[in-house]
Amino acid sequence: GVAQVFDRWDAVHLLGVAEHGYIQEHNHAFYPLVPAATRLLSSMPILGSCDPRTRLVLSGIFLSHASFLAAVALFYRLS
Repeated sequence: GVAQVFDRWDAVHLLGVAEHGYIQEHNHAFYPLVPAATRLLSSMPILGSCDPRTRLVLSGIFLSHASFLAAVALFYRLS
């Protein structure tokens, strides 16, 4: 599906932490806030009946975009 396009590079590890926790040593490179927020967002009923991995990917995309917009608003306010 479309969400699989975004399931690459570091997203694989970050989503793995969100899905299974810190089970491998190299997963400790990811701080717990983003995987926890991604997992929390993926449990929202608005995502419908997608498979769990697609829900995590879509939640990660939403979180990334929301964080970007918050940073833009903050930097605009500071300038």
